[in-house]
Amino acid sequence: FAAIDHRQRAELFRIANILTREQNCQYIATINGENLAGMKSIMEEGEFSKLLSSNVVMELMDDSDAGKLLGITVDLLYDD
Repeated sequence: FAAIDHRQRAELFRIANILTREQNCQYIATINGENLAGMKSIMEEGEFSKLLSSNVVMELMDDSDAGKLLGITVDLLYDD
């Protein structure tokens, strides 16, 4: 989502909302805080809450292991 204009990003979430309701399914999106802020600035508060903030199941942070998906730091050793 980083390289997408905030208006287009907001429209993607609007479409995702419609499709997931029609298909009775869910989606997973990872999005950075600055990308959320750009969308929030163009959406009405009720729409932002309906499409985004009220649907957050898990918020991941990288400030400690507890805020990571697995609760640990995973070191991947790659061969060069």
